[in-house]
Amino acid sequence: MKRNSLILLALSVIFVACKSNEDNLCNINVNFSFNVNRDSLERDSMKYVNDAGNKYMVTDLQMIVSKLQMEHSDGTVQVFDKSVHFVDLADTSTFTWTIEDVPIGIYNSIGFVFGLDSTMNVTGAYPDSPINEMIWPESLGGGYHYLKLNCKWLSDNELLPLNFHLGPEQMIDGSDTTVIDNSFVVTRTSDFEISSKFDNVFEVNVDINRWFGPTCIIDFEKTKGVWIMESHEIQEMARENGPNVFSMNKKTIK
Repeated sequence: MKRNSLILLALSVIFVACKSNEDNLCNINVNFSFNVNRDSLERDSMKYVNDAGNKYMVTDLQMIVSKLQMEHSDGTVQVFDKSVHFVDLADTSTFTWTIEDVPIGIYNSIGFVFGLDSTMNVTGAYPDSPINEMIWPESLGGGYHYLKLNCKWLSDNELLPLNFHLGPEQMIDGSDTTVIDNSFVVTRTSDFEISSKFDNVFEVNVDINRWFGPTCIIDFEKTKGVWIMESHEIQEMARENGPNVFSMNKKTIK
Protein backbone atom coordinates (compact mmCIF):
# COMPACT_ATOMS: atom_id res chain seq x y z
CA MET A 1 0.00 0.00 0.00
CA LYS A 2 1.53 3.33 -1.04
CA ARG A 3 2.17 5.98 1.57
CA ASN A 4 0.11 8.60 -0.27
CA SER A 5 -3.03 6.51 0.12
CA LEU A 6 -2.78 6.79 3.90
CA ILE A 7 -3.80 10.43 3.66
CA LEU A 8 -7.16 9.34 2.27
CA LEU A 9 -8.02 7.27 5.32
CA ALA A 10 -10.03 8.89 8.12
CA LEU A 11 -8.49 8.95 11.56
CA SER A 12 -11.18 6.55 12.73
CA VAL A 13 -10.01 3.40 10.98
CA ILE A 14 -7.69 0.44 11.20
CA PHE A 15 -5.92 -0.58 8.05
CA VAL A 16 -3.60 -3.46 7.25
CA ALA A 17 -0.51 -3.07 5.08
CA CYS A 18 0.89 -6.46 4.10
CA LYS A 19 4.56 -7.22 3.66
CA SER A 20 5.75 -8.84 0.50
CA ASN A 21 7.68 -11.69 2.07
CA GLU A 22 7.36 -15.44 2.27
CA ASP A 23 6.09 -15.32 5.83
CA ASN A 24 2.75 -13.77 4.74
CA LEU A 25 2.74 -11.23 7.55
CA CYS A 26 0.98 -7.87 7.80
CA ASN A 27 1.27 -4.76 9.91
CA ILE A 28 -1.96 -3.53 11.52
CA ASN A 29 -2.36 0.17 12.23
CA VAL A 30 -5.09 0.92 14.78
CA ASN A 31 -6.52 4.44 14.63
CA PHE A 32 -9.00 5.94 17.09
CA SER A 33 -11.73 8.55 16.66
CA PHE A 34 -13.60 10.30 19.48
CA ASN A 35 -17.24 11.32 19.64
CA VAL A 36 -20.12 12.14 21.93
CA ASN A 37 -23.43 10.56 21.02
CA ARG A 38 -22.16 9.85 17.48
CA ASP A 39 -21.02 13.44 16.86
CA SER A 40 -17.30 14.18 16.58
CA LEU A 41 -15.87 15.40 19.86
CA GLU A 42 -15.16 19.14 20.08
CA ARG A 43 -12.67 20.03 22.79
CA ASP A 44 -13.41 22.93 25.15
CA SER A 45 -17.02 23.14 24.00
CA MET A 46 -19.67 23.31 26.73
CA LYS A 47 -22.26 21.44 24.66
CA TYR A 48 -22.42 17.96 26.14
CA VAL A 49 -24.89 16.53 28.66
CA ASN A 50 -24.48 13.17 30.37
CA ASP A 51 -27.22 10.78 31.51
CA ALA A 52 -27.37 12.48 34.90
CA GLY A 53 -28.13 15.82 33.22
CA ASN A 54 -24.71 17.37 33.92
CA LYS A 55 -23.52 19.81 31.26
CA TYR A 56 -19.81 19.49 30.54
CA MET A 57 -16.91 19.94 28.14
CA VAL A 58 -13.77 17.89 27.52
CA THR A 59 -10.43 19.68 27.87
CA ASP A 60 -7.92 16.81 27.68
CA LEU A 61 -7.87 13.04 27.18
CA GLN A 62 -5.02 10.57 27.39
CA MET A 63 -5.31 6.79 27.55
CA ILE A 64 -3.37 3.55 27.22
CA VAL A 65 -4.41 0.49 25.20
CA SER A 66 -2.50 -2.77 24.99
CA LYS A 67 -2.39 -6.45 24.04
CA LEU A 68 -4.05 -6.57 20.65
CA GLN A 69 -5.50 -10.07 20.34
CA MET A 70 -7.05 -12.01 17.47
CA GLU A 71 -8.83 -15.37 17.39
CA HIS A 72 -8.05 -17.57 14.38
CA SER A 73 -10.79 -19.53 12.63
CA ASP A 74 -9.54 -22.72 14.34
CA GLY A 75 -10.17 -21.16 17.76
CA THR A 76 -6.57 -20.44 18.70
CA VAL A 77 -5.92 -16.95 20.08
CA GLN A 78 -2.88 -14.90 19.16
CA VAL A 79 -2.01 -12.18 21.66
CA PHE A 80 0.49 -9.48 20.84
CA ASP A 81 1.39 -9.16 24.50
CA LYS A 82 4.11 -6.54 24.09
CA SER A 83 1.88 -4.12 22.21
CA VAL A 84 1.26 -0.97 24.29
CA HIS A 85 0.09 2.34 22.92
CA PHE A 86 -0.51 5.83 24.33
CA VAL A 87 -3.27 8.01 22.86
CA ASP A 88 -3.43 11.77 23.40
CA LEU A 89 -6.42 13.74 22.15
CA ALA A 90 -4.14 16.77 21.66
CA ASP A 91 -1.80 14.88 19.30
CA THR A 92 -3.42 13.25 16.27
CA SER A 93 -0.22 11.35 15.48
CA THR A 94 -0.92 9.21 18.55
CA PHE A 95 -4.25 8.08 17.08
CA THR A 96 -2.32 5.44 15.14
CA TRP A 97 -1.19 2.25 16.90
CA THR A 98 0.97 -0.09 14.81
CA ILE A 99 1.04 -3.84 15.40
CA GLU A 100 3.66 -5.67 13.37
CA ASP A 101 3.85 -9.18 11.92
CA VAL A 102 0.21 -10.27 11.97
CA PRO A 103 -0.29 -13.52 9.99
CA ILE A 104 -2.73 -13.35 7.10
CA GLY A 105 -5.79 -15.61 7.29
CA ILE A 106 -9.36 -15.89 8.56
CA TYR A 107 -10.17 -14.66 12.06
CA ASN A 108 -13.23 -14.88 14.30
CA SER A 109 -12.57 -11.82 16.44
CA ILE A 110 -10.23 -8.95 17.20
CA GLY A 111 -9.82 -7.05 20.44
CA PHE A 112 -7.51 -5.16 22.76
CA VAL A 113 -7.14 -4.33 26.43
CA PHE A 114 -8.21 -0.92 27.66
CA GLY A 115 -5.42 0.02 30.03
CA LEU A 116 -2.87 -2.54 31.21
CA ASP A 117 -3.75 -5.86 32.80
CA SER A 118 -2.09 -6.99 36.02
CA THR A 119 0.77 -8.74 34.18
CA MET A 120 1.77 -5.52 32.40
CA ASN A 121 0.82 -2.79 34.87
CA VAL A 122 4.09 -2.67 36.81
CA THR A 123 5.63 0.60 37.98
CA GLY A 124 8.72 1.42 35.95
CA ALA A 125 7.91 -1.01 33.14
CA TYR A 126 7.53 1.87 30.66
CA PRO A 127 10.23 4.42 31.48
CA ASP A 128 10.02 6.36 28.22
CA SER A 129 7.85 9.37 27.45
CA PRO A 130 4.91 9.74 27.07
CA ILE A 131 3.74 6.59 28.90
CA ASN A 132 5.97 7.40 31.87
CA GLU A 133 3.83 10.50 32.38
CA MET A 134 0.86 8.22 33.16
CA ILE A 135 2.31 6.94 36.46
CA TRP A 136 -0.33 5.86 39.01
CA PRO A 137 0.50 6.49 42.70
CA GLU A 138 2.05 3.57 44.56
CA SER A 139 -0.27 4.33 47.47
CA LEU A 140 -3.19 3.44 45.18
CA GLY A 141 -1.68 0.28 43.71
CA GLY A 142 1.10 1.57 41.47
CA GLY A 143 1.54 1.06 37.75
CA TYR A 144 0.00 3.48 35.29
CA HIS A 145 -3.17 5.42 34.57
CA TYR A 146 -5.45 3.78 32.05
CA LEU A 147 -7.27 7.04 31.36
CA LYS A 148 -6.90 10.73 32.11
CA LEU A 149 -10.13 12.40 31.02
CA ASN A 150 -10.20 16.02 32.17
CA CYS A 151 -13.45 17.93 31.93
CA LYS A 152 -15.14 21.06 33.18
CA TRP A 153 -18.80 21.11 34.08
CA LEU A 154 -21.51 23.47 35.25
CA SER A 155 -23.01 23.27 38.73
CA ASP A 156 -25.46 26.08 39.50
CA ASN A 157 -23.68 28.23 36.88
CA GLU A 158 -20.31 27.57 38.53
CA LEU A 159 -17.60 26.02 36.35
CA LEU A 160 -15.97 23.10 38.16
CA PRO A 161 -13.14 20.71 37.18
CA LEU A 162 -13.63 16.97 36.82
CA ASN A 163 -10.50 14.83 36.64
CA PHE A 164 -11.90 11.47 35.57
CA HIS A 165 -8.77 9.35 36.05
CA LEU A 166 -9.02 5.56 35.88
CA GLY A 167 -6.56 2.86 36.87
CA PRO A 168 -5.98 0.02 39.34
CA GLU A 169 -7.24 0.12 42.91
CA GLN A 170 -5.51 -0.92 46.10
CA MET A 171 -7.89 -2.24 48.74
CA ILE A 172 -6.50 -2.61 52.27
CA ASP A 173 -8.32 -4.74 54.86
CA GLY A 174 -6.24 -4.98 57.99
CA SER A 175 -3.04 -6.76 57.03
CA ASP A 176 -4.44 -7.87 53.66
CA THR A 177 -3.85 -5.81 50.52
CA THR A 178 -5.64 -6.50 47.24
CA VAL A 179 -5.08 -4.72 43.93
CA ILE A 180 -8.12 -4.58 41.65
CA ASP A 181 -7.08 -4.57 38.00
CA ASN A 182 -9.98 -2.52 36.45
CA SER A 183 -8.70 -3.06 32.89
CA PHE A 184 -11.03 -4.79 30.43
CA VAL A 185 -11.01 -6.27 26.94
CA VAL A 186 -12.74 -4.55 24.02
CA THR A 187 -13.75 -7.18 21.45
CA ARG A 188 -15.34 -7.29 18.01
CA THR A 189 -16.76 -10.76 17.29
CA SER A 190 -17.38 -11.30 13.59
CA ASP A 191 -15.45 -13.23 10.95
CA PHE A 192 -12.97 -11.29 8.83
CA GLU A 193 -9.93 -11.92 6.68
CA ILE A 194 -6.43 -10.49 6.79
CA SER A 195 -5.19 -10.65 3.20
CA SER A 196 -2.52 -9.18 0.96
CA LYS A 197 -5.22 -8.66 -1.69
CA PHE A 198 -6.90 -5.76 0.10
CA ASP A 199 -6.69 -3.46 3.10
CA ASN A 200 -8.63 -4.64 6.15
CA VAL A 201 -10.25 -1.65 7.81
CA PHE A 202 -11.88 -1.44 11.25
CA GLU A 203 -13.40 1.72 12.69
CA VAL A 204 -12.65 2.16 16.39
CA ASN A 205 -14.83 4.87 17.91
CA VAL A 206 -14.64 6.14 21.49
CA ASP A 207 -17.88 7.66 22.82
CA ILE A 208 -16.90 9.87 25.76
CA ASN A 209 -20.43 10.19 27.13
CA ARG A 210 -20.68 6.45 27.73
CA TRP A 211 -18.09 6.62 30.48
CA PHE A 212 -20.81 8.30 32.56
CA GLY A 213 -23.76 6.02 31.70
CA PRO A 214 -26.29 4.64 30.98
CA THR A 215 -25.24 1.28 32.53
CA CYS A 216 -24.05 3.01 35.69
CA ILE A 217 -25.04 6.67 35.82
CA ILE A 218 -22.28 8.87 37.23
CA ASP A 219 -23.69 12.15 38.52
CA PHE A 220 -21.01 14.84 38.66
CA GLU A 221 -22.81 16.47 41.57
CA LYS A 222 -21.87 13.40 43.63
CA THR A 223 -18.19 13.72 42.69
CA LYS A 224 -17.76 17.04 44.51
CA GLY A 225 -14.96 16.67 47.03
CA VAL A 226 -14.22 13.13 45.78
CA TRP A 227 -10.78 12.11 44.50
CA ILE A 228 -11.88 9.79 41.70
CA MET A 229 -8.53 7.97 41.65
CA GLU A 230 -9.21 6.58 45.13
CA SER A 231 -13.00 6.16 44.83
CA HIS A 232 -13.84 2.46 44.65
CA GLU A 233 -17.45 3.27 43.75
CA ILE A 234 -16.63 5.46 40.75
CA GLN A 235 -13.80 3.22 39.51
CA GLU A 236 -16.18 0.25 39.65
CA MET A 237 -18.95 2.15 37.83
CA ALA A 238 -16.51 3.26 35.14
CA ARG A 239 -15.32 -0.33 34.67
CA GLU A 240 -18.93 -1.41 34.15
CA ASN A 241 -19.54 1.40 31.64
CA GLY A 242 -16.25 0.96 29.82
CA PRO A 243 -17.01 -1.82 27.30
CA ASN A 244 -19.83 0.31 25.86
CA VAL A 245 -17.48 3.27 25.33
CA PHE A 246 -15.69 1.54 22.43
CA SER A 247 -17.16 0.29 19.16
CA MET A 248 -15.37 -1.47 16.31
CA ASN A 249 -16.65 -1.82 12.73
CA LYS A 250 -14.95 -3.44 9.79
CA LYS A 251 -14.54 -2.05 6.31
CA THR A 252 -12.74 -3.52 3.33
CA ILE A 253 -10.93 -1.35 0.81
CA LYS A 254 -9.74 -3.26 -2.27
